[in-house]
Amino acid sequence: MATKVLTASRKDPYSRRAPKLETRRTANDHFEKNCRSRAVDVGRGIARALSWNVDGSKLAFGTQDGHLSVGTVESGFRISSGFQSTNHGDEVTAVSFHPQIANVVASVSNNKTVNLWDIRSTKPASSMVTKSGNLLCTWTPCGNYLTVVGKDDKVRVIDKRTFTETEPSFSSKNAILDVIYDETGDLLFVSTFNGRIEVLNGRDLHHLQSKQVHSPGTNCNALAMTRDGSRLACGGSDSLISLWTVDDMMCERTIGRYDWPIRAISFSHDGRLLAGASEDHHIDIAWTNTGGRVYEVKHDAETFSLAWHPVHYVLAYTGAEHTSGREKPFVRIFGVHA
Repeated sequence: MATKVLTASRKDPYSRRAPKLETRRTANDHFEKNCRSRAVDVGRGIARALSWNVDGSKLAFGTQDGHLSVGTVESGFRISSGFQSTNHGDEVTAVSFHPQIANVVASVSNNKTVNLWDIRSTKPASSMVTKSGNLLCTWTPCGNYLTVVGKDDKVRVIDKRTFTETEPSFSSKNAILDVIYDETGDLLFVSTFNGRIEVLNGRDLHHLQSKQVHSPGTNCNALAMTRDGSRLACGGSDSLISLWTVDDMMCERTIGRYDWPIRAISFSHDGRLLAGASEDHHIDIAWTNTGGRVYEVKHDAETFSLAWHPVHYVLAYTGAEHTSGREKPFVRIFGVHA
């Protein structure tokens, strides 16, 4: 596969170009005018994993019943149905689009499978079976390696070119809950139980340092990194989001407008906004420089996953509403013009 970015810019699929939000006030005004949440046809099961592709023309989500679905972003951020994978055989626990190739996406499952898809075909381009069920996956910034975290709390790196596991790997004594690379790929941040982040060399997974970022006994459930690599956010089971400067790993501030453990966090493309979600029936959008609230997205459900569009102030999120004793899954797009 070529490493050239395959964009969808032949014809702009969006009705308006992205604004620049210079202040918290202008950000609030923007979302007051663009406050709609548009439903996406999930098609199958509850979606717990989301990923936009590099240019924002595709949105992928993995479902509990073992499928990977990819929709195409059209005018007004309507998502039309598109690629539907064959069944993984178990829940798709994580999906991640390639950082450079718009049509390539990886998915991992509880049943030990790791699949690489070219969404122009319904069959996996590459597939392998690991030694344990898989929980997480993310790409190195160069796109040559896929990093996978298993239920055995082991970090494995797969070479995209041969789709084989490389050496060495990294094993954690504590449960691994999220992983994220810095913008260079030199550092890999691993969040764990007991309020700690382990910092690894992104090239050889050599352990560099441990950092206590939340109180002992806290699960560090979610990580997010600004695109320029200057700030790291961590969402914990203590219902707090902490913001850190990456250069010196100093805590800038915490955001505590939640009653339940944080499940998912995401920075906007420019790093000015930080969205956070939990079992609370709302998503909080904060102004990163101050931590102050910009907007609250309310809905009648807990949130499983969320992700900002790579170009626009548009947020995708998943959840499940409880209706008549049953779960009604959804994927929605917030930030659409009212």
